[in-house]
Amino acid sequence: MEKKQDLPFVFVGSFILMNITLVVWRVFQPTSLIFDQAVIVILLSCLVFLYFLKQKFSKADEIIQLKKKINVLKFIASSMLFMIWILLVPGTVERSRSLAIFKWVQFDSQVHTISEIENALQKSYNGFDLSGFQLRLHEQTVRGLMSIDSNDNVQLTLFGEVIFTSAEITAFVYRLNGWYDIPLGPENDI
Repeated sequence: MEKKQDLPFVFVGSFILMNITLVVWRVFQPTSLIFDQAVIVILLSCLVFLYFLKQKFSKADEIIQLKKKINVLKFIASSMLFMIWILLVPGTVERSRSLAIFKWVQFDSQVHTISEIENALQKSYNGFDLSGFQLRLHEQTVRGLMSIDSNDNVQLTLFGEVIFTSAEITAFVYRLNGWYDIPLGPENDI
């Protein structure tokens, strides 16, 4: 029978090791292919897991025992959790247009009007579809993440700033080029 302290080790340990592996990989190769890198990390983790399983249990009939099956299921569950995490957190930060709007609103910690932001967006992105910006601005205002005053000044709310800061930290840790490639600053005349 498996020891109680060993139960969470395979699940939590493999999840943490996969995250560390991905973060280190992205330090040396910060491509925008985080999903592809995550899949490769899972596949490599599976190979390492199977190697250690084979080393620990040399007899084929031992591997079939319930204890080993439970470890395999925990590893599979951890791999699935890892992929869900990558898709939901770093993947969202890198690809979310709403978070890009947060970045436009927050980039220099000054208050800007809607028209200032729209003008800068059109200068930075030739042919930028302002209806997408307006839709996301409306969505985030309804959610309480942004506020618009009577002078059309747009600001992040406290909760919006928390989400923006979390996105900044995630972009830094995972080296998300898509996040850093959003053109901002004085050259955009905001």
